[in-house]
Amino acid sequence: MVSTHPPADTNSGQTTARSQGMVFFVGAGPGDPGLLTLWAAECLKKADCVFADRLVHPEILKFVRPGATIIRLEHHYSGVSGCQGVSFRNRQDIVRWMIAEAQQGKIVVRLKSGSPEIFARQAEEQALLRQAGVPYKVIPGITAGLAAAAVAEIPLTDSDHSSAVALVTGHEKSSKKGSRLDYEVLAKFPGTLVFYMGVSTAQQWSEALIRGGKSPGTPVAIIYRCTWPDQKILRCQLGNLVETIAHHGVKAPAIIIVGDVAAA
Repeated sequence: MVSTHPPADTNSGQTTARSQGMVFFVGAGPGDPGLLTLWAAECLKKADCVFADRLVHPEILKFVRPGATIIRLEHHYSGVSGCQGVSFRNRQDIVRWMIAEAQQGKIVVRLKSGSPEIFARQAEEQALLRQAGVPYKVIPGITAGLAAAAVAEIPLTDSDHSSAVALVTGHEKSSKKGSRLDYEVLAKFPGTLVFYMGVSTAQQWSEALIRGGKSPGTPVAIIYRCTWPDQKILRCQLGNLVETIAHHGVKAPAIIIVGDVAAA
């Protein structure tokens, strides 16, 4: 049996979680249910309430035990019996609901696509849980950037071409005053750049990289909906990235890998 707690506190942890209520941030992986971890599956089987992101594959929700509540966030979904589709105006509303469920002694799973600690705004949700005194644990998943590289057969690190990897958001928080990303530094980064949520802003960041000194001929790979049945892999160069996206009608979600390792 795979525990939903680290081995050191398996027995006492289960008792505490059940009596006080607890939230588990669980990574669902990039899409294909086969990439869900055993630990994540065990959490879903024990959950009383699951808050699932819209990009989570519907087959993964079938791990949830009968009788548990499933809330599909920001997207109506009818493929799983008992699943509610709910739209929220802000993240605080979601966390308040999670807190209310946990304070009733329930095991709550916040099911996020990819891995919770990679561009999933986990810190904001955890801060609100700490303020409310609700305990939580994080169950990592396979992040989309790593899965995308694998399905595209791209080695993110290579002894000849890349000794480092940078995970970069293409969609910074709207409340920020300007970008905190230094594209001149990124343009000179001695390795591979992996852009998340970068389709709609591709023109801005690709041009910024080129202005910063990155060659327009730098190889690029676009991996659309990696590990899903409709997955697509496209190759281009940094200088014609925007045209490639427009020509093929690429939309989110997609991972964009920039660097010599992305050469076909």
